[in-house]
Amino acid sequence: MDIFEQATRKAIRFASTNGNITTEDLWNLSLEKLDVIAIAINKQLKESKEESFIKTKSNENSILDLKLEIVKHIINVKIAEKEQRENDIVIRQKRAEILEELEKKKKENLSTKTVEELEAELEKLKSK
Repeated sequence: MDIFEQATRKAIRFASTNGNITTEDLWNLSLEKLDVIAIAINKQLKESKEESFIKTKSNENSILDLKLEIVKHIINVKIAEKEQRENDIVIRQKRAEILEELEKKKKENLSTKTVEELEAELEKLKSK
């Protein structure tokens, strides 16, 4: 079963500085706030770990595991989206630089033409 389906079926809530929030609310938090929540859940998990290899996990531990997986997933998605936005900015800047340089080269190309070549191009443009 998908972790988000489990979260909605179990009506999981996450403790935050603003009180309990839903799984959907996690998407609206900053990476820093998500990190605080993940650290708190991880601390709870470590404190509640049972030292037995034959007993099944308690319900509390399975809920904490699920909460941690959800928060980690959202953190990873947000990091990937942030990296993509940063990459897009770099690409746009590089594209703008190339276009600017291309315009310079076109102007340089025009300045190297003879008067006759320029007049011939101008005549072609008048006829269009």
